[in-house]
Amino acid sequence: MSKHAAWLHAELSQWMRDGLVDETTAKAIASRYPINHGLSWGLFILTAIGAIIFGLGIILFLANNWAGMPKSAKLFLVFAALALSHGIALWLRRKRPHQLNLIEGFHLVGTMMFGSGIWLIAQIYNLSEHYPTALLVWGLGALAMAWALPSVIQALLACILISVWGLSETLDFQNVHLASIALVAIGIVPLAWNQRSRTLLLFGLVSLMGLSFINIGNFLSYSIIFNLLFAVSLMLIAAAYLAQRTQFPGSDSVLRGVGVIIYGVSLFMLTFVNDFVSNIQRLPYNPDASWQGIITVQWAVLALAVIIWCFMVLPPVIRKLRLDTATTKTFQHYLVLASLLTLIAHDLGWFDGQPYIPAILYNVILASHSVLLIIRGTDNLHGKQVSLGCLMLVGLIMARFNDMFDSLLLRALAFVLIGTLLFIIGHYYSKSKMRGLNHA
Repeated sequence: MSKHAAWLHAELSQWMRDGLVDETTAKAIASRYPINHGLSWGLFILTAIGAIIFGLGIILFLANNWAGMPKSAKLFLVFAALALSHGIALWLRRKRPHQLNLIEGFHLVGTMMFGSGIWLIAQIYNLSEHYPTALLVWGLGALAMAWALPSVIQALLACILISVWGLSETLDFQNVHLASIALVAIGIVPLAWNQRSRTLLLFGLVSLMGLSFINIGNFLSYSIIFNLLFAVSLMLIAAAYLAQRTQFPGSDSVLRGVGVIIYGVSLFMLTFVNDFVSNIQRLPYNPDASWQGIITVQWAVLALAVIIWCFMVLPPVIRKLRLDTATTKTFQHYLVLASLLTLIAHDLGWFDGQPYIPAILYNVILASHSVLLIIRGTDNLHGKQVSLGCLMLVGLIMARFNDMFDSLLLRALAFVLIGTLLFIIGHYYSKSKMRGLNHA
């Protein structure tokens, strides 16, 4: 993003000299896409690895005489290592603020020392506590540092620690754990938005959905997880359009990427007719009373997704939001709404005893998505879209090759169909690209 922003800023200067934009417009565009002179991820990773290995070397050196040390000496070493790491980072921040990689590296070592100190102090005083609590304290420390500095690196570490804490409570101790979900929602996602960090936003969304769905699936029904995943994925795709009009336009790629991947995988799973699909589509008949609320939430989320996508396909709303009004994109929006309505009808039992009807509908919807993606990519000379559409179409045909084509003749025809389609698509794309080059 920084390279693109630097190019844009250089172009804006030339555009002002050529009279294409005025100074006010140029400043507005430049403020929307600031140049990030911050952290170099490659250099930071090398710095962090070196600092952590150095710290481990010191710890192993001390461990040789750890058992014979008095408690006071052990505590001194723990707090000294913590203070020294953050102290060096603060000194560098004041004296050499441009060396962000070193600053972040020493702060990271300090937070790692904080976590080590929790376990070492527990060992010194023979504390036998609930072990996930240590992960919570460590995660809260990293989260506090993330907001205080602010630091995306500290927030990523906090996100990992809080997620492991929540998973430990849920999987090892069978607890319904909402606190970890709330911490990620309140502490991680807003910071990602504040820092305009797509990496942190991705981690936060994956953690938030993962913790939520593991809790639901572990204690109730995987069908509810599937339905919520499907609905949330469509909400993320819709949110990506709105994100382009916010102060964090770069978030649209993360929101759309996560949403499209979940939607595509879920839709592909629904194209099969087997016990697995039957199980994920079967709602619990007598759920525990404490989970009645989540079932209500499921239907509310599905209803909200339907309302959002009904608005998405309305032409006046599309024009007002300045969404992409290309014909292929409009058809794709209708297909999304159709898949969602089919899912709800399936959950309501409209296809009981007729599993092939929804499966055929899902196959048609996924195949249509693939074809529209190929057409759209070819028209726009977007090779990645064409390749993705081809892969989706081939994957769908090969899936049906295994469960619908019994005779050798039908299987041979399937291969002929795949080969012919790819040849036609490749030929048409090449001709379109040549026409585009000739017009240019």
